[in-house]
Amino acid sequence: MNPLIRIADKLVRLKGYQVRKDNGLGLGGMRVLHRALAEAPAGAAVEGLEARPAGGAAVAGGDTLNVCLRTCLRENRNVNPKPRLTGSSLEELTLRCARSLVRSLNDAAAYGGGTVTLRVLDDRSDPAPLRRLKQVLEPAEVPVEVVTTTTPGQGPSLLQQFDWARGLDGLVYFVEDDWLHEDTGVRAMWDFYRDTAARIGGPLVIAPQEHGSLYTDHPPSYLVLGRDRRWRTIHNATHTLFTHAHVVRDHWDCFENTRFIATKKRKLGSERATTNRLFEIMPAFSPMSPAAVHLQYDEILPPFFDWKPLWDRNDVGDVLEGTATA
Repeated sequence: MNPLIRIADKLVRLKGYQVRKDNGLGLGGMRVLHRALAEAPAGAAVEGLEARPAGGAAVAGGDTLNVCLRTCLRENRNVNPKPRLTGSSLEELTLRCARSLVRSLNDAAAYGGGTVTLRVLDDRSDPAPLRRLKQVLEPAEVPVEVVTTTTPGQGPSLLQQFDWARGLDGLVYFVEDDWLHEDTGVRAMWDFYRDTAARIGGPLVIAPQEHGSLYTDHPPSYLVLGRDRRWRTIHNATHTLFTHAHVVRDHWDCFENTRFIATKKRKLGSERATTNRLFEIMPAFSPMSPAAVHLQYDEILPPFFDWKPLWDRNDVGDVLEGTATA
C-alpha cells in the first residue's frame, strides 16, 4: 500500500471506515448499529440481542402486524421476458406464493402473541385469476381485505401501499406476489423485530432473505443470534421489507419516489434511491436461513437454499384444476 494511502487508512479507521482497493473486501464497521448499541440502556450491547418471551409489549405497536401483499394477474402485465426460476405460469407462481403466505400468517397469528391482518392490494387482475386467488386466501385465519389499486401500474401500487402504511401504528410487512414463505417465516421476522427493537431502543428494517451479492461487494456484517436462526446486517434489499409503520411516516422521502418504478424516471424509484437509504439511518437485517425467498431468478436466491421442497408443499393443483394453466 502506498505510504500516503496507509496514513489515510489509519485516520479514517478511527471513524469506522477503511481505504481499500476497488472491488476489494471491505472491513468497515456498521456505524448505525454501533450508534444504536452505544445509546441503548446499560447492558444492552452485551445481552441485548438475546431472545426474550413473545408479546411485543416493549415495542410500541409491536403486538399488531399489518401485512400488505401486492398482486397483479392480468395478461397485459408488464413482465420481464427473461424466464422465471420456477418455469411455471405467472398465475401458478402467484397462487403458490399466496398459499405459503397464508400458512405463514396463520402460524404467526397462532403463536406470535399479537394480531395479524392481511391487505391484498390488487392491480386489476383478470376476473378468473382473481377468483382463484381469493380461493387460495380462504383458509386464512386472519382478517383479509382485497383492495383494487387506485391507479394501475407497479409504481402507483408501491406508492399506495406505503401511503396506506404511514397512517398505521403497528408493524408492517410489505411483500410482492412472487415470494415463497417458510411456514414460520413471518413469525420469525415478527419475533426478531420486537426482540431487537426492544434492545436497541429504536426501529429497524428486515428483509426476508439475504442475497449472494452480500458476499462479493459488501463489508462484513454483524451476525446476530435470533430465536431459531442467525441474522446478519445488510445494506441492500428489495422493496419487500418488514418494519414499523412509523418508519414509513417519519422517513417518507425514502418511500415516495417508488411511484417512478416502471416509468422513464425508474432510477428515481430504485431500491438504491428509495428504501435502501433507510439502512444509513437505522440497522437492517436479513435471516441467514430465509423467512421467504424471491422466486424470480436463480442469481437472487439466498446461498445454499433448496426452494423446491417448499414449492412442492404449496401445490395449487386443487385450485388450478380444469384451467389452462393446470
